[in-house]
Amino acid sequence: MTRRLKSIGTLAGFVASALVAWRLGGALGVGVLAGYLLGAGVALWGIEYQRHVANTRPRRAMIAFGLSFLAKFGGLLVGTLVLRFFAELGDRCDWRSFLVTYGFAALLVLLVGMPEVARALLPERALDSRTSS
Repeated sequence: MTRRLKSIGTLAGFVASALVAWRLGGALGVGVLAGYLLGAGVALWGIEYQRHVANTRPRRAMIAFGLSFLAKFGGLLVGTLVLRFFAELGDRCDWRSFLVTYGFAALLVLLVGMPEVARALLPERALDSRTSS
């Protein structure tokens, strides 16, 4: 169920950002699409990595959370700086709309993907006792 929620939530966010990008047009619209695609991509990678670590090495879950945060922050920083200081790319893609939409996408994917990671961290006994009553 949570994978379906993650897929539907991410797809709904993409549709919303595509509609906003179409409505804005030009460099602003390209910035919206680029921000959503990069932000959602990095955030999806982070959620999947956290879920993998939670299933295989739960003691290292906090390290996975930190690495996921650093990856999101790194993508935001590098993307924004590239768009801001490379004039050829900046003319085609607005860095401010990229920045805002990247943050929206990362937050959206985090909100719809985190229940899956939290469920992976629950002990087996806790799941059995909750489902048997």
